[in-house]
Amino acid sequence: MTLSDFADLGEILAGFGVLVSLIVLIYELKSNARESHIKEATEVSLFRAEALKLMATDDDLSRIVWCCLSDKQKMKSCEQARFGFYILSWMVGVEVVYKKQLETRFDGKIWEELEDSISWWFRFPGMRKWLRNHEGGLSRDFIIYLESIADRVEINSVQADIVSSSYFATQE
Repeated sequence: MTLSDFADLGEILAGFGVLVSLIVLIYELKSNARESHIKEATEVSLFRAEALKLMATDDDLSRIVWCCLSDKQKMKSCEQARFGFYILSWMVGVEVVYKKQLETRFDGKIWEELEDSISWWFRFPGMRKWLRNHEGGLSRDFIIYLESIADRVEINSVQADIVSSSYFATQE
């Protein structure tokens, strides 16, 4: 075997090494993308769970939220403000995901599930009132997006009316 034959063999082995490296790299990228999607889904689920847990563990907040969602009960200014801050904190978290989704750095399926959750809130007249009256804390683009969701969702305040009425019924 001549030196030229060894050089040819070296080139073949090097080409094979590059091919193997590319296959491993593709596998790693797919694996990292899968892990990233799982992480995103977990973060969104935890974010949503935290908001619901807060309502579940704080009876006063739960009463305020349901009564404000119903928009039938006269609420104190401090209670309306607490509702506003609760919703704003939730929406700020959603806006972060919204911006990632716009940059296509977020899993579309997870975004659809979160969008369904946003739509649920806008079934209630008090949430629409909050959207019309709130000031600051959210970008104008995100507000326009929220308004488009509110326009697509039919108001169905029965659940909020029943829950808010039950809070007032137990106080008597």
